Amino acid sequence: MALLILWAQLYNPHFGLVNATIDGALGTVQDASTSLPAVLFHSAAGLIWLGGLTLMAYWAWRLATVVRHDGVEAVIGHLLKMAVVLWLFLEAGGVFVAWAGAGRFQTELPQWLGSTRSLLGFLSLPEYFSNKGFGLGAREAIMIMGIWTGIGGNTMLLYLAGISNVPPELYEAAEIDGAGRWARFKHVTWPQLAPTTFFVVIMATIGGLQGGFEQARVMTLGGPAGTTTTLAYYIYTAAFEQLNMGYASAVAWVMFALIFGLTMINWRFGNQYVNY
Repeated sequence: MALLILWAQLYNPHFGLVNATIDGALGTVQDASTSLPAVLFHSAAGLIWLGGLTLMAYWAWRLATVVRHDGVEAVIGHLLKMAVVLWLFLEAGGVFVAWAGAGRFQTELPQWLGSTRSLLGFLSLPEYFSNKGFGLGAREAIMIMGIWTGIGGNTMLLYLAGISNVPPELYEAAEIDGAGRWARFKHVTWPQLAPTTFFVVIMATIGGLQGGFEQARVMTLGGPAGTTTTLAYYIYTAAFEQLNMGYASAVAWVMFALIFGLTMINWRFGNQYVNY
């Protein structure tokens, strides 16, 4: 409960730490954009194009190598990488170069960040528990809080316990064989953590579908427009606010069936990666 109240204050649109940090960062960008010479924008645009062309040429050479030696799946993977890089290159690089070449980037960026302190059309001081501002609404704000809590909470303790139980002899053998840090993590640490990962995935799936009641109740009351209404909070409102116990019980049974089915799927396909 205290954690939820703390995050609600961090997200406060008027004096919260998140908005204060965003406003300070945008103010720094605004001040810097007024003093930078235009040649820096042109140079950055040229570097974007040069980097994109270099990366495309490298992956084209790699694609030729893959076609000669590897299978169809590897070729498809490289083609997808090239498509993503080409799209980013055309979108980000092309827009930046067009603005820098027209001399508009340096003149309009300070105005863009000026009176309204806006960046890319999003307000710099969003109201996180609403549907407006910074492209980040109540649902996304609660998701960020949940990810932070999940990574730094019990999950971290479980992985720390799992790492401490990895036999040191395996690391010594891998080091004697010439394995580097990444190879030791990939072939020793991560396989030994498979039981922990299996447990975390199952418990996270169950907790994700059952949880969320406290966040919705304390921070948003399920709003705005029901975007943060979780299954648990929906059952609570149906049972104890609308006094529709039968309907709430039916939703609870549906939630149980969904959790049971996903748990069985995780058990079926995740259990094969666990080393006993």
